[in-house]
Amino acid sequence: MLLRFRLVILSALWMLFAIAGLAQPTLLSISPTAIAPGTQLTLTGSGFGTSPGAVFFSWGSSVEVSSFSTWNDNTIVLTVPSDIVPGTVSVDVNGVYSNTISYTTIPPTLTSISATAIAPGMQLTLTGSGFGTSPNAVFFSWGSSVEVTSFSTWNDNTIVLTVPNGILTGTVSVSQNGVSSNSV
Repeated sequence: MLLRFRLVILSALWMLFAIAGLAQPTLLSISPTAIAPGTQLTLTGSGFGTSPGAVFFSWGSSVEVSSFSTWNDNTIVLTVPSDIVPGTVSVDVNGVYSNTISYTTIPPTLTSISATAIAPGMQLTLTGSGFGTSPNAVFFSWGSSVEVTSFSTWNDNTIVLTVPNGILTGTVSVSQNGVSSNSV
C-alpha cells in the first residue's frame, strides 16, 4: 500500500512538472559537432518549449547564448559565440538543464602573411579564416617563441600587428581560445 501511494505521488509530481513546463529538456544531437565562432549551430531534441531559454557552452568556464534564429520545442538554431573552446553544450529551460553533448572547435587557418622577410617594429598582416572577433594571441616560433597579444586589427579573416623584438627566423601561428592554427 505504501509503495502504491509513493508511486501515485511521484506520478502526480511528474505531471505537475510537465504541466508547469519543468520537465527536463532532452538534447539529442547538435549539427555540426565541429564548430567555429560565427557559424550556425542546430540543436535538436525535445522539451525545449516555445519560449526561448538559454544555451550554455561549457569547458570549465562557460558562455551563455540567449539570442536565437529559431527556438521551438524540438529545434534551436543559434550563432556560435566567440571565445569558446572544445567542451559541451546544454539547454536551459526555466532553470531546468538538459543533458550535455560534446563539441569540438575548428582551428583557425592561417593562409598568408604580408611579408616573409620581417624585422622588429614593422607592421605585419596575417590573413586566413576562423580567427574570431576577440583578439587572442599570435606566436612567432623558432625553437623558442614570442607571444604577441596587442593588435591594431583583429577580425575573423585579418590580423595586423607590430613585429616584436627578439624574433629569429621561424614560423608564425594564430591561437584562438587555446586552439592553434597551422604555421606559416
